[in-house]
Amino acid sequence: MMGFDTMDIVLIVIFWLIVLPLTVLVHEIGHGIGGVLSTKERTMIILGPANQSNKRTFSIGRMDFYIKWAYFGFCFVGTTRELSAFQRIIIAAGAPLFLF
Repeated sequence: MMGFDTMDIVLIVIFWLIVLPLTVLVHEIGHGIGGVLSTKERTMIILGPANQSNKRTFSIGRMDFYIKWAYFGFCFVGTTRELSAFQRIIIAAGAPLFLF
């Protein structure tokens, strides 16, 4: 009979508590870099809920980070004008290119 040994359980817990949230954060940073490179606007990288309970944690350049432990994230490019198709492509492509 197959089962989990202690090391398997430790690796699963590390994956769920550390690796998965960090992967989401890196993915959103990729979108943020695309936003910074394609616009002159500030970009918000949010890990966790996109509401007032999630306060700004730190900033790097034009990227503001709002970090709460979570398995989901968002990226907002702070602009009141419509983004061009090229800008939207750069922002969307930033995440997979950053992970690659």
